[in-house]
Amino acid sequence: MSASDLLSLALSRVDPALQEALERCRESLATDGPPLAHLVPETLVEAMRYAVLSPGKRLRPALVLGAAKAVGGEPDDALPAACAVEMVHAYSLVHDDLPALDDDDERRGQPSCHVKFGEATALLAGDALLTEAFALLGDPRPFRKGRPVPAGRRIQGVAELARAIGAAGMIGGQVDDLAVGASPEDRRTLEAIHRRKTGRLIQASVALGAIFGGGSATQVRALRTFGTDLGLAFQLVDDVLDGDGAVALDGETAVREEAREVTERAMGALQPFGRRAQALRKVARDMAERVA
Repeated sequence: MSASDLLSLALSRVDPALQEALERCRESLATDGPPLAHLVPETLVEAMRYAVLSPGKRLRPALVLGAAKAVGGEPDDALPAACAVEMVHAYSLVHDDLPALDDDDERRGQPSCHVKFGEATALLAGDALLTEAFALLGDPRPFRKGRPVPAGRRIQGVAELARAIGAAGMIGGQVDDLAVGASPEDRRTLEAIHRRKTGRLIQASVALGAIFGGGSATQVRALRTFGTDLGLAFQLVDDVLDGDGAVALDGETAVREEAREVTERAMGALQPFGRRAQALRKVARDMAERVA
């Protein structure tokens, strides 16, 4: 499987599954209580759909599916995790764009969620996407056509994602990024931000694929190691493309070379998986060499 095949697989599988997940938010269960205890505002669902289904490469879901394949699992078994990480990614972008944070009016070539729906609705849509992501991970059978997910995988997956995006992970990185601003004074501080704000969700994507694909503890650790360095490499290339961050400190040529070195180090963790990790290797190389 090539990198483009893996990304195409993610697009073809994940977007319909996200649609189903958003529709299932509306379904009332006996445990919800009376009908008036379970109502989903239409504007909220529209904002959630706008945020999570906007045009994109679906890179993180692709990493989930690729990691499941690497451990010998079926990519479709990791579909709940792939959708969960895309929901979390979308939530993070919605919140990043808010005036209180990065104050961006455009995302992926279209108006940011808060521009289209207002700040309050965008904020709550992000909250809802984050919450529904964990509901998806914890559901024993989140999709009608999917196979039941063993409880152990669900519990491990919830813990993996929560730890990656919490106070010491993605959110902590965002807080430090706001404090430092566009001109970090040293590479140690910058790397700490990169590894958390961007890197931890990429790390979790790969680990979740291994978990939901039925990988062993050793395989999960190896793929988590791969994802750790891949996340840093991804953000270093972003710095090159944006002309800021590490580039402001060390220059474009040095940072581009560093990204290649970190990518090669990441791929060393894939050695035990042989040809089953070929798609992950190709995605990693494409990420390191991208020019847009």
